[in-house]
Amino acid sequence: MIVRILHEGQYELGADSLTRLYKLDEDLMEAVAAGDEFAFVARRDALIGLVRAEGQAGAGHGLRGSGPALPFTFDNPDFTSGSLRGTAVLRWEYRPGSTRGYITAPRWGEITSAP
Repeated sequence: MIVRILHEGQYELGADSLTRLYKLDEDLMEAVAAGDEFAFVARRDALIGLVRAEGQAGAGHGLRGSGPALPFTFDNPDFTSGSLRGTAVLRWEYRPGSTRGYITAPRWGEITSAP
């Protein structure tokens, strides 16, 4: 598996490291869900430390497949979400050299989220 660390580069991890990587990732997501910043930082550092210690730095610079994607599920699959935002510009030249225009854009206070 190729793992990229922002502003640092990429590492290639062997299959023997993946179980520990997935466990650390699950722990990290639990800290995010709990809103625990201190646990998040500690678990993030542990995950990055594993990648640095067990990964091969600079490996796999080319694009290639790393296997099938892991399956995922939603906690609540019965949801809907929608959004439409836009800006409109209308310009009308009613005589050569004379124009009328109308510009509209949503204001932040007017944008509401779906229930």
